[in-house]
Amino acid sequence: MSAQTVIAVLGGTGAEGSGLALRWAAHGHEVLIGSRSVERAQAMAQQIAAKAGRSARVRGTSNLEAARAASVIVLAVPPAAQVSTAEEVKPALSGKLLIDVTAPLGVGLFPDMRLGWAAVAARAAGRRVLNLFSYTGAFSVHAAKAGAAEVVAVDTAAKAHARARRNFELSGLADARHETLNADAVKTLERFASRQRWFDIVVCDPPTFSHGPAGQFSVARDLARLAAASAAVLAPGGLLVFASNSTKLSVADLDRALGEGGAEARAELRIIERVGLPPDFPVAPGFPEGNYLKLAIAMRVP
Repeated sequence: MSAQTVIAVLGGTGAEGSGLALRWAAHGHEVLIGSRSVERAQAMAQQIAAKAGRSARVRGTSNLEAARAASVIVLAVPPAAQVSTAEEVKPALSGKLLIDVTAPLGVGLFPDMRLGWAAVAARAAGRRVLNLFSYTGAFSVHAAKAGAAEVVAVDTAAKAHARARRNFELSGLADARHETLNADAVKTLERFASRQRWFDIVVCDPPTFSHGPAGQFSVARDLARLAAASAAVLAPGGLLVFASNSTKLSVADLDRALGEGGAEARAELRIIERVGLPPDFPVAPGFPEGNYLKLAIAMRVP
């Protein structure tokens, strides 16, 4: 996040929310403490500002007003209050994705991928989009918001799909053509290919390692096989958005997987764009592992 980011912390009067707010305020971000009690929010904002320093920009207000004014909204309320809080601020949530800081191992968003989301959104209008390893639907929401004809999301985690559907609802996309499949990505691709179901954009951002009903997946071992299965359902002129955040996988490795996968699927692929980390994820010189995110957009030559 840049220094100009306005962050709303809903439930910011609690320990987790106020702790995050203090850290962000100390790093120059404008922070809005949201609460159903404006008085409590204002009191907490004063405490945080005193600790963060004179230049800190911290203000307390209602949840709804905080959400309306912010570009990033953090949900820092107990699980029992999440649904009611989301409903409270629903008018301000169109085009935004919820982050749940009470689930530290699965907050629901990877902001380092946002240039990839933008690249897909720029090409999604009127197109059929398949989002593999879809998680909470960031690529799906951006594609649907940009006017995709349909979005199909594949993930083995039913809870991830539930959070994705919630993000669609909050973005005013409840009526969008959004199909969710609780299934293995490769097996789903094979089924689509056998049924000749084609897509104009296939997004493939797999985990480095996973274990599901279909067995183990390793990006180092299975990436070319995944590229082949993905290319097999691409319509002529379609785009394969292929990404990995593995520090052990180089750009050359990613390209090799695309080349081998395309050859296996008898699909000629050409890389037309590359996307990396956004500017607020700087990489230290001499530490190549810090430049971990690799994303290539490859077109299937008609």
